[in-house]
Amino acid sequence: MSEYVKNLVLIPGLNNTKQIWDEVIEHLPSSIECYPITVPAIANLDQLAEEVLKGLPDQFHLAGFSFGGFLALAMLEKAPERITGLSLIGTSAEGESDASRELRKKSIARAKSGEYEEMVAAGVNRTFYPSNVEDKKFQKIRKQMLTDYGQDRYIAHATATMARVDRHHLLEKHDIPYLFVASVNDVVVPLEKTKQMTNYAKNAQFATVDRSGHLIPLEQPKELAELMEPWLEK
Repeated sequence: MSEYVKNLVLIPGLNNTKQIWDEVIEHLPSSIECYPITVPAIANLDQLAEEVLKGLPDQFHLAGFSFGGFLALAMLEKAPERITGLSLIGTSAEGESDASRELRKKSIARAKSGEYEEMVAAGVNRTFYPSNVEDKKFQKIRKQMLTDYGQDRYIAHATATMARVDRHHLLEKHDIPYLFVASVNDVVVPLEKTKQMTNYAKNAQFATVDRSGHLIPLEQPKELAELMEPWLEK
């Protein structure tokens, strides 16, 4: 990695705060100026993009994990001249399906009725790689993020996600360095959904990680950082 300082903005997923990026940042070179974001509770992706863009450097590489990928694509549409590279991790550029929208409506209703923590706890087996489900370190971080994230933020972000549109065309339109990362064990966003984006982006690398569930930045931070380094050089 050269001594030139490059800005890297990091967007977390649903039920995550910027804390999910802590160990990824630790494994990146000191020449990278990192801007991990905790996404505000706004129930519209385009409005979220406008709000988040306000506090960022003029130009930056951008990484979005899961829901953060949806937001990152909205940011690319709003301000393509500011984004010098895009990494999408455990996510896709597809619009919301009718089936997913109905499931999300039910989840929002449960959260509004006070069942947010119970609902998220019930999904832990789907979120983590099997051997990580009982990992005390991971679960401590996860619980802290859920406390900091909260019910209202979940409702806002789930509502925003229900209205997401297909943004594959942006990958064709904007010729910047792309890095798409998926876990072979992810049952939340299957690998094929992430890999599909390589059919649209010209300057793209697709990579996989193993021994991780959906929470790639938390479960495999060193491997993710190592994958990001060559992309950050571009």
